[in-house]
Amino acid sequence: MNTYLAHSTERGRQYTIIKRDIEALGISVYDPPDNAGSMDSRTDHECKEYVKAVTEKVNECDVVIAVPEDGYYEVSFIMMLARSMGKRVYVLTEEFRSCPWFRIYSDCIFHDWDAFKAFLLSRLP
Repeated sequence: MNTYLAHSTERGRQYTIIKRDIEALGISVYDPPDNAGSMDSRTDHECKEYVKAVTEKVNECDVVIAVPEDGYYEVSFIMMLARSMGKRVYVLTEEFRSCPWFRIYSDCIFHDWDAFKAFLLSRLP
């Protein structure tokens, strides 16, 4: 299984633990690099290149694992992109239990790591 870990790229270092735990299950994880600085300071060309690169990576993956944060909307856009490509989307969050966007654009929502890990293990060959 090839996965894309969608999360706040401005705070990406905190997701290193999640990435390592998923990789320990034998699952390949693409973890987007930290964005140095705000997208507000990027040129239109740089933004287009970034969106193109994200789109290509999502297309290469079988599954998107989304870890949303309050006020960070890129994860939602990546979820919608993945769904439009026919990809599976799993959300891992302790918050946003009833958010309609996450409910509509995900296959499953998990509220704790242990349940999510058990689910992933059940999907492995």
